[in-house]
Amino acid sequence: RPRTMMYFGAAIINTEKMALNVDKNKCIGCGTCVSLCPKVFKIDDNGKAVVADEKGDTEENIRMAIDSCPVQAISK
Repeated sequence: RPRTMMYFGAAIINTEKMALNVDKNKCIGCGTCVSLCPKVFKIDDNGKAVVADEKGDTEENIRMAIDSCPVQAISK
């Protein structure tokens, strides 16, 4: 089993990938994330972004979508 926690001095860093999340309380449904990563994000019936497929695009493109969210509703 691979190690998911590593010790660096006084800090313990989790090396396991974190789940992609959209905070529905912050999301304004602008669709920027969907435009940048249409396989990863979709707009739900309430007009908010949701994660459709976390592995639907490259890490670089997903990071661009996270950084482009105008209300910082996406986290990983």
